[in-house]
Amino acid sequence: MPYRSGWGPRLGCFGVGLLLLLAPVALYLAWVITPPLPLRPFDASDWRAVSRSDDYSRQEMVGALIWDDTLEGRTRPQVLALLGPDCECACFSDWDLVYWLGPERNWLSLDSEWLVINFDAAGRFQDYALVTD
Repeated sequence: MPYRSGWGPRLGCFGVGLLLLLAPVALYLAWVITPPLPLRPFDASDWRAVSRSDDYSRQEMVGALIWDDTLEGRTRPQVLALLGPDCECACFSDWDLVYWLGPERNWLSLDSEWLVINFDAAGRFQDYALVTD
């Protein structure tokens, strides 16, 4: 007769029960904590129109700006014409252009989110980053 542990069936049922109990809780927490994906299409005039500190439309559009490769191949003057003047913040001196997006998108917003952009030696778009201060 093969060896059978008496705990096998009980642990299996216990594990399944625990999974059924904790999975919805984990999914709910992930939904609450994770910021929503930006679904607003990029609109250059709306981006440039942001003038108030409580206008977070740039956060809603930055995903489309990045995912559509809107900045690829553009020169610095073209990017400035598209996005408007940057904020010239001293805290991101390693980057060529800096744009404030809004408060950090998580459950505890202590910092601000920024879009920072660099250009290559020829003055064409090189890379970007979404950073917090």
